[in-house]
Amino acid sequence: MKPDPTFSAASRLDALEAERDTLSAAQSEAILPASERALMDSFAHAAFVLYPDTNGTPRYIFANRHALDELGMTLGFISGLTAQTLYPGLSGRVAMENHRRALQSGTETVYELTLPLKGRAVRLRTTLVPQRGADGTIRRVIGTSVKVTLDKPVSSDKTCTETRVSAIQDFITLAAHDLRAPMGQIQSLSDLLLENFSDLGDGKRELVKMIQSVAIQSQKLITDVLSHAQAIEVSEEPTAFSFRHAVQDVMKMLDPAGRAEYHVSSGEVLAEAQAVQIVLRNLVDNALKHACADPEQSGTGIRLDISLHEHGSELFGFSVRDYGRGFSTSAAMFLESGRFKTESGFGLLGIRRMVESRGGSISATNSADGAGAVVTVLMPGRLLCDPGALVLL
Repeated sequence: MKPDPTFSAASRLDALEAERDTLSAAQSEAILPASERALMDSFAHAAFVLYPDTNGTPRYIFANRHALDELGMTLGFISGLTAQTLYPGLSGRVAMENHRRALQSGTETVYELTLPLKGRAVRLRTTLVPQRGADGTIRRVIGTSVKVTLDKPVSSDKTCTETRVSAIQDFITLAAHDLRAPMGQIQSLSDLLLENFSDLGDGKRELVKMIQSVAIQSQKLITDVLSHAQAIEVSEEPTAFSFRHAVQDVMKMLDPAGRAEYHVSSGEVLAEAQAVQIVLRNLVDNALKHACADPEQSGTGIRLDISLHEHGSELFGFSVRDYGRGFSTSAAMFLESGRFKTESGFGLLGIRRMVESRGGSISATNSADGAGAVVTVLMPGRLLCDPGALVLL
């Protein structure tokens, strides 16, 4: 039996009204005066304003004409609603999470989301800027949205599918982040249990070790999921950053004990900073695992050279070299098939895809002198100064 569309629409409206928060005219004017509303209506891009209700939940109080026209909604319809109510499903959840983050942190927040607008799947980058009142509390959040990809006409079914796929990708990223912390706690607790554990021969020690092993493997899987999501989604405007500082950030994450020596080039780079950081992190992580020539000397005598170099006017390059055993097979296997670091579910195959999707390239060879391996990456961008010599960090 088909559902009654009239009943469904009525139920939907009733649910919206139940979720709506209502402000008086005086309250609305205090949060966003009419003069500011008129100014925002003159913008050529979508803009909106959120306010915290009495429970601290971010709700819409205003959207300018451009935003309402794109949404096909009225101001009276969206006022007092949350993003999660306005956009049912995962898209609303992702938007709501970012609205909460901006309101709670008090700092600028940027996120991307794909929405079906006027029968088109449109990828939007939204910037949220919290603003404080005279008492120092956040009284509103100003949001602006711009298109980051060309919108394209699609059928309603395809629009829905693409929006859901994007929402699923956002959900996977959120879920992986949420799972990483508790899984790390399980691993830490199992480590504590094994300290000074008296083995009574009843198999309990082996059970704890099994828990520890599962936690470690789960952490690896979560890391792979996040790397996969980053490889698909990361796209940003080029910014200037210090290559040396980018390497230092990677070191702090992967080698907090400082067990390796890092010889790094200095230089300022104009490129996608986050994408470069992801590539560096994966290359350094791989090098640390394979850098020691003697497997029995795990964690000792490791040296990595991370060098920066120019490559024409549109690309720049960097290389990560270790002094370990080198590749056991020809690097051509990796370049042709991506079969490299097979103990990781994602690894350099995903990094290669991310680099190549941006018009760059990645190559891997054994060092000419037979000491270790070199992985070289070319990415869009340029050096803002001559790269310095390798210097120990």
